[in-house]
Amino acid sequence: MPLQELRNRIIGFAAHMGRIGHQSPEAVARGRNWIGANGDVTEDGRALIAALDDQQETRSVFRGNF
Repeated sequence: MPLQELRNRIIGFAAHMGRIGHQSPEAVARGRNWIGANGDVTEDGRALIAALDDQQETRSVFRGNF
């Protein structure tokens, strides 16, 4: 998957989680170490997307287009 698509999915998931302390989705993703300070996808971010993809066929609140 292209890096920009990974980043967009991470930001989308962070937005879906809600804004924590009025932070932007990017700030939430950085705070969870899903993206680095420079905006690159981290290993934690890749693990997040892999976990979400694993749940894609399940009936879960996390199922969706992330």
